[in-house]
Amino acid sequence: MASSALQRLVRFVPRSSPSKILIGQPADKDIDVGAALRKGQEVAVNVWSGSSVLSPGSSTGTTETIDRVGLSATSNDFPWLTPF
Repeated sequence: MASSALQRLVRFVPRSSPSKILIGQPADKDIDVGAALRKGQEVAVNVWSGSSVLSPGSSTGTTETIDRVGLSATSNDFPWLTPF
């Protein structure tokens, strides 16, 4: 069953749709996401509807597999910052 509170944010590109950026939390609460990906292991993520940690939305009830992580932050992640 999906948790009602986001505990571990993962921002990632899913294998199923390389043009999307999603957020969610690892399906396995004990997995070290970085170590697993370096070892070539698949990492499943329970997808959330939001776009950032500041606006995570809620669990969608779907699961995706990570294609890649380590995406740069965007202005949506820090709306209080303004460009110079």
